[in-house]
Amino acid sequence: MDRQAHLVNDSIGIRALAIVGSIFAVSVFLYILRIYVRVMPRYQLDGSDYCASFALLAEAITFSFFAAAVAFGLGRHSVFVSPEDGASILRCLFAIAVAGLWASALARISVVYLLLTLSTCRGGARVILWSMCVLQVGALVVMETLTLLQCRPIHATWEHVPDAHCLSIKTMQAGGYLYTGVGILGDLVFAIMPIALIWNLNRSKLERCLVSFLLASGLFATAAAVTRLFYIKTFDFTSSDIFRDIMPTFFWCRIEEVALIAASSLPFLKASTENQLRKLGFAGFRNIQMPLQSYHSQSPSSDSRRCEFIVREEMVCESSKSDREVEAGGSTSSSTTGSH
Repeated sequence: MDRQAHLVNDSIGIRALAIVGSIFAVSVFLYILRIYVRVMPRYQLDGSDYCASFALLAEAITFSFFAAAVAFGLGRHSVFVSPEDGASILRCLFAIAVAGLWASALARISVVYLLLTLSTCRGGARVILWSMCVLQVGALVVMETLTLLQCRPIHATWEHVPDAHCLSIKTMQAGGYLYTGVGILGDLVFAIMPIALIWNLNRSKLERCLVSFLLASGLFATAAAVTRLFYIKTFDFTSSDIFRDIMPTFFWCRIEEVALIAASSLPFLKASTENQLRKLGFAGFRNIQMPLQSYHSQSPSSDSRRCEFIVREEMVCESSKSDREVEAGGSTSSSTTGSH
């Protein structure tokens, strides 16, 4: 009671909403630029753009429910939240969990599709990318199933229902670890693989660095995911101040989603970024001039084949010479015999 008497009826949800909203606005701006450069002057939209579009739609739904939850009291101390508002917050959090999973998964799949379209992506790289795509879809299905079936009946998730059956907290935590772990692994693969794919291109070092940075920008989402894992591990699900204590976990989850959406659009802004860097004096975006080589220098075994040919010619000449000497000797013997 003494602790409750000293609590202040304030909210940390408004500040979290403002931060997430600002990054989300940047993500929307980058997405608009991406679509513009993909349809002007020629329509080039593909699966990567469609996945990013649905990811943005899912995140818009997530952010809307986030704002509603903050309005109902998310981020305030639980003692200042009425039971009716508490039920509304839990209902919003359930909708956020369902939509937010799709936002992050589709953003990662968009990056996979982009990397698969690179001309240098062949063989083992394609196998790795498809494997990561399958893992991401599998983790999404598992986590969505756990979210939808965590309580039976489903409305027991946000209100008290007699004789309701809910999954254990450890089961939900395990699902969260699985989904986050697969996401972190995917982000690392998507960040490291482009370096190997892009670095062999016939482009300047500055341009290759720029493209590698744009493709590896998903590491910002990885940092948010690692931070969220820490808060998931230390979170007390039995806390009496649940609506305030859950904010750090909830906040970093939203940061991860909007960062992924922004990262999925950045690689398509390469040309615009190059133009701006040129205006700043960076004149390093050009093809590397590769010296042409002769036919024999391109074929490493041509010298050995030429040597073998010369040896064979010498052997043929020696053989012909020997045959002529034998024939000459035979003719002399015949003439000598005839004379006798």
